[in-house]
Amino acid sequence: MKKTYRTLIIGLDGATFDILKPWIEMGRLPTLARLVSEGAHGPLLAWPNMNSAAAWTSMITGCNPGQHGIYNFGTAAPQQGTEWRPSTARSRARLPFWRYLSAAGQDVGVVNVPISYPADHIKGFMLAGMDAPSVSSPGFAHPPGLKAELRRAGIRYILDAPKLEGPKKRDPYEVPDMVRRMVDARAQAILHLMKTHHWDTLMAVFVATDRMQHFYWPGEDVPCDSPEWRPVRSIYEQIDSFLDAALKLIDENTTVLIVSDHGFGPSHSATTSVNRLLEKLGLLRYRQSGSRLSGRLLKNVLGYGRKCIPLPLQPHLARAFPRLHLRSLSERAYGGVDWSNPQVFTNPYGGQVFINLKGRQPEGVVPSERYDTLRDQVHQILTHL
Repeated sequence: MKKTYRTLIIGLDGATFDILKPWIEMGRLPTLARLVSEGAHGPLLAWPNMNSAAAWTSMITGCNPGQHGIYNFGTAAPQQGTEWRPSTARSRARLPFWRYLSAAGQDVGVVNVPISYPADHIKGFMLAGMDAPSVSSPGFAHPPGLKAELRRAGIRYILDAPKLEGPKKRDPYEVPDMVRRMVDARAQAILHLMKTHHWDTLMAVFVATDRMQHFYWPGEDVPCDSPEWRPVRSIYEQIDSFLDAALKLIDENTTVLIVSDHGFGPSHSATTSVNRLLEKLGLLRYRQSGSRLSGRLLKNVLGYGRKCIPLPLQPHLARAFPRLHLRSLSERAYGGVDWSNPQVFTNPYGGQVFINLKGRQPEGVVPSERYDTLRDQVHQILTHL
């Protein structure tokens, strides 16, 4: 009888051996410990901007961001005069591996891979990733009846849990209930699909690891057995239990890959200070006090709205007042920058440095012939701080 070879790929967004290895040694992650001991493992080099949208897209296409066209979760820096659009699968300039496998006749399953909305009409099944507006959006699932199938199986699928500031303030030592439910639903969905659908290759991604680390990662040099790590460790323990269940559904002819898009670490304030550095170098200028006051007001309105307005309503309000929303985003990111002047600026929330290029940026001042020289100058400054 001919052997059937399969591939199971599980993505853990933001996973790093800096914390996994200590927890494996402590006996907290027995399934990952088994995979590490019986297989090959090691750190991979993340893409230079360490952005999930770019990295996952590179992983599924085999191309770098310059080739596949995805650099971030949106198409432009949030400046007045730009039209910000979220990155989706339609923004991708290269095909993902599952399209090639499907065209070759293989049955493929894809669950929650970032930048994969709308779901591809592949030979198999697919649930789009966090770039989908919601699980109710047309094109979220392929085939379309997949959502109803999961509901009939008692699975209440949750797409994402991005805003954890409130839960962290209320209890910094516990995992928010919504995150636990999201991981549980994702695990149930993957196991259900593994059991009920034929597949040759299946890729599924857990983003809860990244979400928790963004908000619950302790400060520098906190030992991995400290109570401060408990919320993050609990999520990995939950996923480790899922991995144990998934491994019981496969045989020795299935290759298992556990992958991550980037590492992680404590947050530093340097990114919020880069624009001040650029100001001191004469590459950027801030507005005078009067106009800066109105800018701070807009920034505060955005922050207040994000805390008080229910999450499902926020996208609708942003679409209803697009210019106000963009102005608020711009003030939040750039806080009083005088756009008639800057040659270089940085978005502190995306970790990106932009040349204010004429013809590309809404108020660009740098001519194209100066681009390379200025880019190399800024690169030299930032890499020798």
